[in-house]
Amino acid sequence: MNPHKLALALGISSLILFSSSLEAVDMMEKQDTPRISALVQAQDLLKTSMVMSPEAKKLIEQGQLVSDSELASPARKYAELNLKQAVEIALQNNLAFQSAFTNLEIADRSQNAARAQLLEPALGLEAGRNRADQPGRTNAREDTVSATYRQTFENSVEFQASAERNISRNGANSASSNVYRAQVSRTVTGKSDSFLDRELSIDLATNEQQVSYHNYMDAYQKLVFDVVSAFLKAIKDYQQIEVSESVLKYRKELLELTRVKYNLGVSTRLDVLRVEVQVAQQEEKIIAARNLYENSRDSLLNLMNYELSPDVSLTYAHADSERSYDTEWYLGQAREKRHDLIVARLGLEQQKLRENVVFAKKDPKVNANLNYQDGRFFSASIGFAAPPANDYSQWAATLSYDLPLGNIAKKEALNIARLRTNNEIRRVEEVQDDVELAVKNSIRDLIATHKRIKVLQKNVEQAEENLKLSQLSYEKGIKALIDVLDSQDDLLEVKTSYVNSILDLKVAEMALLRSCGLISAPDAVIQEAMRRAGISQVVSVPTGETIPKSDETGDNPWNRRQRRR
Repeated sequence: MNPHKLALALGISSLILFSSSLEAVDMMEKQDTPRISALVQAQDLLKTSMVMSPEAKKLIEQGQLVSDSELASPARKYAELNLKQAVEIALQNNLAFQSAFTNLEIADRSQNAARAQLLEPALGLEAGRNRADQPGRTNAREDTVSATYRQTFENSVEFQASAERNISRNGANSASSNVYRAQVSRTVTGKSDSFLDRELSIDLATNEQQVSYHNYMDAYQKLVFDVVSAFLKAIKDYQQIEVSESVLKYRKELLELTRVKYNLGVSTRLDVLRVEVQVAQQEEKIIAARNLYENSRDSLLNLMNYELSPDVSLTYAHADSERSYDTEWYLGQAREKRHDLIVARLGLEQQKLRENVVFAKKDPKVNANLNYQDGRFFSASIGFAAPPANDYSQWAATLSYDLPLGNIAKKEALNIARLRTNNEIRRVEEVQDDVELAVKNSIRDLIATHKRIKVLQKNVEQAEENLKLSQLSYEKGIKALIDVLDSQDDLLEVKTSYVNSILDLKVAEMALLRSCGLISAPDAVIQEAMRRAGISQVVSVPTGETIPKSDETGDNPWNRRQRRR
């Protein structure tokens, strides 16, 4: 072969390969910082509002959900969607989160209903006629009208007053009466079982108001974390498309160069076929990357319950700074602020309320009952003068005491209640163990990701240097073309891992905040949640208690303490 042609072919190949390598490296350098929209920090996710009408913005500031009709429709379709916007849209549209918001009002109304059932007075009205027709006998008729008022007071006193008017006729005889009754009853020792049940309903409903608030705030934090995770996954998948397209571009340039060298007799047909296979494989990777991105984008939109145009682009900015993590501090925050753990403790409080009621029902009760009745009777016969009215009044006072023989049913009910309380204590301990494990895992993941990023930074530098050396060796004929190709692949692989690790770091940071219950919400959202739930303040719940170990008899101090109450 002409040596001038050979030198020209090698020079062209070196120039094209070097320019393709620089372009690929430059593409990956740009991937270090994806397109910037706004610096996203976990504590500041919700402080940037969307472009919307003033009325809708006011509702958002008050913590209320905004319907589609209240949002300015032109502002809802974004050419670029950043993380803050994704979170805001999800908080407005996510159906599960809306259900948690509705449950706040349900809990408030349930508490009102339970209180009304116990203390709300009642008025009963009744009217009736009784008629008897018997062949060969005088027909008889009786008309009755009555009104009854009932009221239960907080000290377990039940009051009832009634007035009744009765008119009867039997042939030529007639009679009428007015009767007034009053009754006061109370359980002298403790409270009646029915009153205890209704009082328990109020206490449970009040507790449920706190539960609904914490469930709502837990749903808030979960939704924010899920959106952040889904958004960053979509960003990672989109970057894979860009990386694959850049690789395909220089693969095609390499294919053209290899064909030129083959025509000049410098390369073999096997080299051409090898590059053609790599081009086909890279095109297949792009198809798979696009499919993966569309799936992750649709998962994000499903969380948002929102539809965007297919050509929408996701934008994100990151800031990486290594820090130290105080495990004990984060564990303390989690024990205090994790809403699902607080809900578990509230469940324990509910079971203790039930146990207290069962304990109060266990002992027999002494009931006092006071009755007073005042009445007037009138009677008359046709053709005779009406006799004078007959007035009367009477009162009665009674004490009653029922002593069950054995009282086994109530004793067993109390034992069951205590066992259920122990189960609730175990459940709190289990939830707390899970929370602490999540915190520790999140911190370990963060530390490992920081270390991985440091290693990948060094690997990127080494891969770049290796590519330069391979390029120079290829120009001098020391290394083959496949060595340069391998060096390029190594650099692209390391760069991809580096960029993905940065996004993994942000997910790990959010996972730590989520595991500690530290994803903050605006004060307006918190105040609106409390207002909807009907609570003036969030009640502090004890951090929990443990079940003492049983002694040889199978009993434990917890049960003995309960029996002494």
